Amino acid sequence: SISTLVCSSSLVGMLATMKFSALIALTVGAALGVAAPAASAPEPYSSVLSTVIADTSAAAADVAKLNSQSIETFHTVESDLSNLLQAINNGIAQVEPAAAITSNSDALLLATPVDNLAAAASSLVDKLQANMQQIVQANKCHKIYSELESINDKGKNLVSDIVAKVPSDLTTEAQQLAAPVTNAFAN
Repeated sequence: SISTLVCSSSLVGMLATMKFSALIALTVGAALGVAAPAASAPEPYSSVLSTVIADTSAAAADVAKLNSQSIETFHTVESDLSNLLQAINNGIAQVEPAAAITSNSDALLLATPVDNLAAAASSLVDKLQANMQQIVQANKCHKIYSELESINDKGKNLVSDIVAKVPSDLTTEAQQLAAPVTNAFAN
C-alpha cells in the first residue's frame, strides 16, 4: 500500500541519516583520540556509553534474527529498541548533572567508547536495512520508525551533553565536526 511504501521510504531515510551520524561519531572520536591510552573514560561517561553500546549491540543481534513469520522476534526487537531508548534517557539523566571533564587526557579517553558506539550503531543500521523487507511484511515499519526517531533524537541530545562536558579546546573541534549532523537533522 502507499502507506507502507511511504513508511518504508521514511525508514530508509532515517537509517541513512543514522548511519551518517555514526560516521560523524567515528570522525569526532578519531579527532579527540589521537592515541588514547588503555585506561577507562571518566564516570559517569564510561558506564553510560557502555550501557548504550550493549543495548545497541543487543538490538543489532536481534534484528539480524528477524523473520517475517516470527512475531516473537519482532517483539524482542521492539523491546530492545525500547531498552536502548531508556538507556539513552538514563544516560542523559546521569550526564547532565555530572561535573565537566577538566583534563584533556580524561576527555581523550572518551574516544574508544565513542568509536565502539559508532560501530554498534552502524551495525544496527546495517542490520535494519538488510531486514527491511521483513519489517515491512510484518507491518512493523511505523512502530520501528517511531522508536528509531526517538532513539536518534535522544541520542543526539546525549552526544551533545557529553561533548559539552569536555574541555573547551576540544569542545570547539568536536562541535565543528558534528555540525553537518545537526544541519542534516534540521532539514
